Amino acid sequence: MILPTAAQRLTWIAQWRSAAVALERIRVDELREVDLARVATDLEDACLASAAASEASRHSGLVEQQAALHRRGVG
Repeated sequence: MILPTAAQRLTWIAQWRSAAVALERIRVDELREVDLARVATDLEDACLASAAASEASRHSGLVEQQAALHRRGVG
């Protein structure tokens, strides 16, 4: 592995600092323009979908498996 020179490291650090400034500007702009009602709706939809998915998997299926095996005369 070739290690970067001091000059390369300084260039890299400067690029990251520049990127940080640009990204912060984008973040502030996005927060200023965010539609909070839309965000709330999206979060509610995600929460409801998660609750529905967890409801479907609340049981392991063991009861159904035992009933099927009992019908077959196993166990």
